[in-house]
Amino acid sequence: MEKLREEYSIKQAKTEARRRRFEEDMELNRRETEKRAQQKAEELRRIAEWNAQKEEERRREYEKKEAEHQKRKAFLDRQAELDREYRLREQQELERKRIQTRETNDKILHERVSRYMSQMSEREASVQR
Repeated sequence: MEKLREEYSIKQAKTEARRRRFEEDMELNRRETEKRAQQKAEELRRIAEWNAQKEEERRREYEKKEAEHQKRKAFLDRQAELDREYRLREQQELERKRIQTRETNDKILHERVSRYMSQMSEREASVQR
C-alpha cells in the first residue's frame, strides 16, 4: 500500500510538473503573441506616421506650386491688363492725332477757301471798275 501511495504521489508530482510546464508554455506563448502584436502595432504606427509625414510633404509641395502658379497667373494677368491699357492709350492718341489733323486740315481748307473767296471778290471788284 505504501508503494502504491508512493507511485500515486510520483504520478501526481509528474502530472503536476507537466501541468506547470504546460501553463508556463501557455504563458510564454501568450507573452510572445502579445509581444508580436505590440511589435506589429508599433510597426503599423510607424508606417502610418511615415505616411502622414509624406502626405504632409506632398501637400506642402502642392501648396507651394499652387502659390507659385497663382503668383505667375497674377503677374500675367497684370501684364495683360497693362498691355490692354497701353493699346487703348495708343488708340486714343492716334484718334486724337487724327482729329487734330482733320481740324488742322479743315482750318487750312477754310483759310484757303476764304483767301480764294476774297481774291475772287477783289477780282470781281477790279473787273467792275
